[in-house]
Amino acid sequence: MPLVSIIIPHYNRSKLLKETVDSVIRQTNTDWEIVIVDDGSDEHEMASLTGLAETDKRINLLQRRSRHKGPSACRNEGAAVSRGSLLIFLDSDDLLAAFCI
Repeated sequence: MPLVSIIIPHYNRSKLLKETVDSVIRQTNTDWEIVIVDDGSDEHEMASLTGLAETDKRINLLQRRSRHKGPSACRNEGAAVSRGSLLIFLDSDDLLAAFCI
């Protein structure tokens, strides 16, 4: 099975994002990576994201340095750095069924 990259734009929604990431971690197929692209969240949100990324080596955090541009720009940047041959775009409040990948 090819590597699946899950691209998730984020802006100040780390509590919801945790549920989204948990739904990916529960996948029956484990050949995936998550690329969370933060679009300039507050400092406490970034601390939560950093902690989340440290829980699994397949979770990558990308912090945009330019001004806030929205989820489409985040998806494009996430796709550019992803390693998978298949892409899934999720929002920070989406959940995947355990058999999705």
